[in-house]
Amino acid sequence: MIALLANPAQIGHHAEGHPERPERVAAILDAIALSGVGLTPEPAPSVAYDVVHRVHDPRYVAMLDRAVAAGGGYLDADTYITPDFLSIRQGMDLAPLMKGLPDDRCQCPHWGYVFKGKLTLRFADREEVYEAGDAFYVPPGDAPEAESGTEFVQFSPTEELRASQEVIMNNMQAMRG
Repeated sequence: MIALLANPAQIGHHAEGHPERPERVAAILDAIALSGVGLTPEPAPSVAYDVVHRVHDPRYVAMLDRAVAAGGGYLDADTYITPDFLSIRQGMDLAPLMKGLPDDRCQCPHWGYVFKGKLTLRFADREEVYEAGDAFYVPPGDAPEAESGTEFVQFSPTEELRASQEVIMNNMQAMRG
């Protein structure tokens, strides 16, 4: 038995120099569909943290851990990241807080990990859902929603994050009156 595991979020994963880019994944899935072998992509299951080291260099994972411990750091030579630890007490749809950003959506990319709960990211053309144990990459253009009790960490380029947070804070103040 052969299974074809795929992660729908991979389509949004685009990092310069990373071999698993959206175009490559789409080409592979198209070729398999046209081949007639009868494989249908199934969602990839969440994996244990130690499995991450099988596909990502432990030094890279350690670099992210150091960035978290230090309150931020360089992801690469020109991208400074800021970690956010988020704990959602009450479920919320953040789309109303994005008003005023281009397309009324967050313009900052995020890399992260969901510890518990469920995080839903709505884009103009799709929806991505991440649950406990899922790592994620979110390109610009999302409107997030989280269930009560959701806890996650996200890493974001500092300048882009500041620009989005400024609009969010202004919208929060306006809603409070």
